Amino acid sequence: MRVRCARSRAAIQAEVAEHVDAIVRFLDEFGAMPAPDFREAHRDTLRRAHGVKGSAQSLGFPVIARAAHLLEDALVAWERSEEARRDPSWSRAMSRLAMALQRMSEEDEGGEGASHDNTPIDAVEAMVSRSAA
Repeated sequence: MRVRCARSRAAIQAEVAEHVDAIVRFLDEFGAMPAPDFREAHRDTLRRAHGVKGSAQSLGFPVIARAAHLLEDALVAWERSEEARRDPSWSRAMSRLAMALQRMSEEDEGGEGASHDNTPIDAVEAMVSRSAA
């Protein structure tokens, strides 16, 4: 079982590492993109978050899966609201959440440990909830 856990942890670390940089880069650069480029880059970013979620679920990392699902929800809400896209706090909060995914994947417990900081998750969850209201 320990070998499987180490392999699973290595697999989720690789999956998250592959996608987090691209997600953060998109969130940093979206303002300079023309609309067609934004739509394509947004779809790619959404696919990346979805991939992390699916990998985390299948490898047994529910906290990472939940955080990636929340990032997906935030990306959808953000894309639908021009007001949210103009508000830099949205992209900053989503970037922090993506970076938190990276940290969680590197923890021995895969985000399940008590040392885990929920602040990025809570911030994005609040934004998504407010946008749905």
